[in-house]
Amino acid sequence: MSKYREFIVAVLSLSLLSVVLTITNGIAVAFGSNNSSFSSTSACSPAYPSKPLLAVPLDVHVDPVQNTVTVPPGKISIQPTLSVAPEDQGKQAQLVMYIYLPSYNKSFLLNGPTTDLGNAVRFDSFFPQCVDLSDFDGLVADIYYGYIFSNKEIKYSVYRLIVGKILITYYQDADGDGYGNPDVSITTTTQPCGYVMNNTDCDDTNANVHPGATEITDGIDNDCDGQVDESPSTLLKWKY
Repeated sequence: MSKYREFIVAVLSLSLLSVVLTITNGIAVAFGSNNSSFSSTSACSPAYPSKPLLAVPLDVHVDPVQNTVTVPPGKISIQPTLSVAPEDQGKQAQLVMYIYLPSYNKSFLLNGPTTDLGNAVRFDSFFPQCVDLSDFDGLVADIYYGYIFSNKEIKYSVYRLIVGKILITYYQDADGDGYGNPDVSITTTTQPCGYVMNNTDCDDTNANVHPGATEITDGIDNDCDGQVDESPSTLLKWKY
């Protein structure tokens, strides 16, 4: 089940109300409310997108990787702002937050207050203080947050929070020409052998085919510009 579909099940399941699942290494404790992992200081790093994401219906898939936020280990603030869809403004809805930890395949749900929606809503009731994640270098969390109406309709968005280590997508460079295959990739914290950050190769089996290569008459697209055996550019000759 995809995570955003799992979000539907979690939010609609009354058995998950305000329950934090047991997660190894104390991660659930670190994210859960009303415990010693919270700090009273306001000096913490913002751990959410700098610009509010727009709430969308649950049948619209939002990839958390596209909204990645990376922070150093330490005290962080998880209080994102969500832009409310124009058709929802003025309505009443309950705020919900669902956190998924991909490395552990664990998740938990936090239910917030019911509120009248304006043009944006700040998720500051879930984590009113700083969360101390000093001991969780490399932690990855997908944070889904949204609002649910009395008729069970849900609007949401999601972002990926990375603590410390930065995940980078690398692309396979099978022919060793320095240009990667856009269809074969891996996301990790260190560059694997045979992979590059570039993903513009149009034929990863031929080292002579890549962007910037010399186009020759051989029936293939040597320079990956979408054209085959195109004529050389005509030079404009000035006569004096």
